[in-house]
Amino acid sequence: MARKRLNKKVAILALVFVGILVLAAIGGILYLSRDPAKFIEDGDAAVKAARQAEDAETKEQEYETAEENYRKAYGLSKEDPAKTVILTKLAEMYVETDQWPKVQGSWAGIIQIDPTNTKARYGRLRYIYIMADGGARAAWKDVADQVSEFFEFADTELLDKPVQQWEPFGPQEPPPATKLGPCLYLMRGRALLEMARQGLVADPDQTLSQAAEDLEKARELEPASSHVYQYLAQLVMTRGEIMVSRGNLQERRKAQEEISEILQQGVEAVGQDPQMHINLLQIKRVLVRGQGTEQSAEFEAELLELAQKFPQSSEVLGSLAVSYLSDVKNLDKALELVEKATELDKENVSYAIDLANLFYRRFCFYGERADLDRAIEVAEAALKLRGAQDKGGPRSGQNRMNRILLCDLLANCYLDPLLESSLEVDESEAEIRIAEARKAVREIEQLVGSGEAPQGIKWQGMLELAKPTKVVSLRP
Repeated sequence: MARKRLNKKVAILALVFVGILVLAAIGGILYLSRDPAKFIEDGDAAVKAARQAEDAETKEQEYETAEENYRKAYGLSKEDPAKTVILTKLAEMYVETDQWPKVQGSWAGIIQIDPTNTKARYGRLRYIYIMADGGARAAWKDVADQVSEFFEFADTELLDKPVQQWEPFGPQEPPPATKLGPCLYLMRGRALLEMARQGLVADPDQTLSQAAEDLEKARELEPASSHVYQYLAQLVMTRGEIMVSRGNLQERRKAQEEISEILQQGVEAVGQDPQMHINLLQIKRVLVRGQGTEQSAEFEAELLELAQKFPQSSEVLGSLAVSYLSDVKNLDKALELVEKATELDKENVSYAIDLANLFYRRFCFYGERADLDRAIEVAEAALKLRGAQDKGGPRSGQNRMNRILLCDLLANCYLDPLLESSLEVDESEAEIRIAEARKAVREIEQLVGSGEAPQGIKWQGMLELAKPTKVVSLRP
């Protein structure tokens, strides 16, 4: 009897086990039969809906839906070409949503599957190049290495194609050349130049020779690129400075003359690019430095002529403003020019920082409240610009520094009347000013790290000094 009950239990367990196996097999078949194309289609629809959405919350939800569908499709895909397509869609979506670590991860995944994928390689290279250009010195070696890897599979036909079809960044980050070949030569030449300038190589002479070869090749392929003349001029200057450091003092003058010739060639080749004219004038200014006021006046006259030739160029107006800043009597002229430059290029955070600083500087000289209020207004608006957002991306370090500069300026603007008694301020306004300054200081501390950092300690001390007792002193 006991044996019969045992056999019955064994039979039941066997049936259960077989049932589980059957269900698992059915589930496996259903899973394997799922088509990733349906998930890709749903992901594409969600991306389209996100782009058309008007409110931020809906947009974010649609992008999340798209990401979920693309990832499901990737998990179901077995062929490398299909995986590459999905990763490309993910990379493009992450660019739109400013998720740059995920963008780089997608590019890396594509390159691992297909090392010859031009879009992913170009995107990754442009990212690291912009990051290096923004101050990440160690990234220049990566730029040089990635370009060399690019050249291993890039044939003549590919090198002749326009880069705009692969460009992951908007008009705020234009490529240094229009075609892939000159773009690659220029980027590697620039990288080698920077490595030599910053002492990151054992043999700077050899590195500069290699940089010169790349830059000359870039000029040969695209003579109308203004960047190549700028970097050739910097290369000659670097080479001259190295020679001077070795005791050959005559090389400085020789280098300056050669630079002037290179930039003149650039002006003739590029034509209506105002930056080339600015570069040429800057070299002329170096050449006439120390030769008396007559030559300096001639330089300013040429810069004024350039401003008349390019009245809509923010670069020219900004350069002219800088030339005026050496004399406080020209402060109003400089401020007017930077204000015009800011109007022409409303998204340029550097101009906005300069403009806010100029208003604050004029307030410090003349004590006009309107200038202080205007400095605050400009700085607060600048904090909303793309170039002052603490987000990921190749210029994240530079953007963070822009934000620190603006917060630092705002803290000064709010506390100055309290610390210097430079304006008539009652107790109520003093409290408001301290609150606004404290907000700016708190953001500085978040951006630079610990509140124990020297900058944080400085501002905490100034906030303590600015605290009113009863009423802040009034200036008669």
